[in-house]
Amino acid sequence: MLADSPASSLHRAILKAVVEAESDLASLGPLILYDGVCGLCHRTVQFVLPRSREIRFAPLQSRLAAELLKRCGLPGDERETVVFVERGRCYTLSTAVLKLLPHLSGGWPALSVFLLVPRPLRDFAYRWVARNRYRWFGKLDSCRLPAPEQASRFLGDPESSTDDSLRKKPG
Repeated sequence: MLADSPASSLHRAILKAVVEAESDLASLGPLILYDGVCGLCHRTVQFVLPRSREIRFAPLQSRLAAELLKRCGLPGDERETVVFVERGRCYTLSTAVLKLLPHLSGGWPALSVFLLVPRPLRDFAYRWVARNRYRWFGKLDSCRLPAPEQASRFLGDPESSTDDSLRKKPG
């Protein structure tokens, strides 16, 4: 277990307040729930960080994500899709990816036009990539900790992981 610093105590207090006090998802703002051990998901988070100052992140392996997934009507152990939470709605699969694009800088919002493609076709492609993501992009040993300057954008504490084997080990 990591040392209990004032910053980690504050972080835990904030997370507890989010889980207990937030009765509706709308107040969370744009939030990506992602597989914290997936190489592709990690790269996606690294891609989004400099292109959006409003999107926050939480690994699916965190207790916070498990609670939010339940509020979204999804299983608490969901790992096969990214989940994008916006204005109280939860989006999964290809729709999640396409709904986050308008929050990015540059020309990325234009790709939201792919929402016009029938969802079954989009989700077929999404599931194909998701099924192969560990083989193509690797699987991390643990959820990576954010850089200190980005920590405020990440919800879900590695110490509160729902899977003890996925916690970031000190050292």
